[in-house]
Parts: sequence; structure tokens; C-alpha cells
Amino acid sequence: MKTCRKLLAIVLLLVQPIAFAAEGTDNSPFLLQFTHAASAAAGIGRLQDTPLPDGRREIRVWMGFGVLRVGSMLRLQVRSSGGVRGSVLVHYENDLSDLEPEDAADFRRGVRLRCRNFKEGTESNTCEATYLRTPNWRSVYKKLTGLGIATLPDESSLPPPELEVTDGSAMVVEIRDDAHYRAYEYSNPWARKGPEAAAAEAIMQAVATVMTAGNGAWQ
Repeated sequence: MKTCRKLLAIVLLLVQPIAFAAEGTDNSPFLLQFTHAASAAAGIGRLQDTPLPDGRREIRVWMGFGVLRVGSMLRLQVRSSGGVRGSVLVHYENDLSDLEPEDAADFRRGVRLRCRNFKEGTESNTCEATYLRTPNWRSVYKKLTGLGIATLPDESSLPPPELEVTDGSAMVVEIRDDAHYRAYEYSNPWARKGPEAAAAEAIMQAVATVMTAGNGAWQ
């Protein structure tokens, strides 16, 4: 039963091909480069290039690397007063020429039913997921920090996984506190042992829960 749950999690979460196995040349997580087009399209800039005012924090959790057409990013902006503003950015390639015209039209209609604040970029289109009931973003932030999202090391610092997985689930986490920035990634943390991998898996599940609570499922 445990194995079945893990396999189901792979299907429900977003897929990452085996090609995403190397580190970036600048020591940043390899997958991070695949988020830049979405950040540019949304007009929010790269977090690593955006210092924040004193006392502010921002967390971005990206999920959706691989063969699926739609990706999502949970964005939490923490004010010095302790207030938290949250949103889920939905992004997808603006080139749908690989689809039949009718299928492309259906895809765009589906996105518009569940999104607002549409923006078009040179490579990606973005929008903000809508919610019938706005999540308690402060509770979301508290849960994620309790799981150690701000302190987890990159998976490259951990022992190799026990299982070799050619696809599965992946996330990139970015955190900025004032002028300090760090990012890390995890792929298939369930295939590893240790508290860090368990925490990464719990974070991915918590973020997926927030993303799928919107007005339609994005994963």
C-alpha cells in the first residue's frame, strides 16, 4: 500500500525528466533556470536579483518541471509586521502550436476559468490562480516554516537516493530575507532516507494541497 501511495504521488505531482540531473554552472539549482521565463512574463523579476526592504521575506516554491504543460509557483510575501500575502502563479508556454487548434482553444478556455491577471511573455504566459475561499496565507507560511522550508539544504548535499528514478516529482524553493538569498531543489525526496528528505516530501505535499485548493486543480 505504501508503494502504491508513492506511485500515486508521482502521478499527482508534477513530472521531472531524467535530463534534470546536473547542477547549474553558477552553483544554483539546475531547475531554477526554467523559472526565469515565467518570472519575466509575470513582471515580478528574478528573486535572486531583487533585494527586499529590511524585515521583509519572500518565498517562492516552484513545481511543474517536465512533460506537463502547466506549472505553478506558490509565492509568500512576509511583511515586517508579520502579515503574509500569498498567491499561486500559473505559467505555461505561449506557443501551443503542437496542439490542434480546437485543443489549444480548449486549453486556453480551461485556464481562463480558473485564473485572473493574465500576462503574456516572450516564452511563457502567466496568470494568478483564483480561489472560492482565500487560503489563510499566514497559516500556510507557518506550516511551511515549521517543516523547515527556510533551513533545508540542497539535495546535492545528501547521500545518493536508494532508488534511481527517471521521472517523478520535483520542486525548487527560493527564499529571500532582506539582502540574503538562497535556493535549493529536491527531486523525488520519497526515494531518499533521512529527515531532510522527509521534510522536503512534506513541504511538496503541503504546497500541492494549497495549489489544488484553487478554483480548479492545477496538478
